[in-house]
Amino acid sequence: MLSTEYRRDLAITVGIVLLFSGVMVIISGPSKISLAYALFAAGPFAGWILWASGDANIADLWGLIPLTFFSIWPAVRAAKASTSASRRVRLALSGSIWLFSSTFYLVLMWI
Repeated sequence: MLSTEYRRDLAITVGIVLLFSGVMVIISGPSKISLAYALFAAGPFAGWILWASGDANIADLWGLIPLTFFSIWPAVRAAKASTSASRRVRLALSGSIWLFSSTFYLVLMWI
């Protein structure tokens, strides 16, 4: 069972990621803002969505698989953290990698 503190910290992390995602989409421009927001908030899954809907080149998986793993793994490990500080650091790392992967896939790689 997940602790109450972990669920609270995870909800705060998700809220911050969604807030930053919204700010980044607003900064990027008003065209198709709802789709861009959804893709940006999707983190590494945006890369999977764009990969599946595009050419589906197997060589593009070099970035998809590691960034997906590294953005989810710290959040999973945060559930087993012994102190609140280490849990928050792991969740912050997970959120940072989540936002980096969104930026990488949507801004630098495919759009």
